[in-house]
Amino acid sequence: MNGCEVSEPMSSILDQIMMALEQPHINILGVYGSSNERKRNVVKKITRRIQRDKLFDEVVMASVMKKPDLQLHEKGYAFV
Repeated sequence: MNGCEVSEPMSSILDQIMMALEQPHINILGVYGSSNERKRNVVKKITRRIQRDKLFDEVVMASVMKKPDLQLHEKGYAFV
C-alpha cells in the first residue's frame, strides 16, 4: 500500500492492508502517522482479521517511540 489519504474510509484502508498481507513475500507491517489512537485502532482491527483468517501463526505488536530505548526492546521481545 502506498500511503492512504486520511479521508479514505477505514474499511478501505483495512482491505488494502489485508490484501497486501496476503502476498507471499509480505511478513511484516509498519504503521506510522501522527494520530496514535487511529494507528492503534487500525492495528487492533488488522490483528483481529489476521487471527480470524489464520493468515499468520503468530502476531507480535510493538510500539517504537521517536527515541526508542533499544535495551528495553531487546529485553521485552524475543526474536526467533
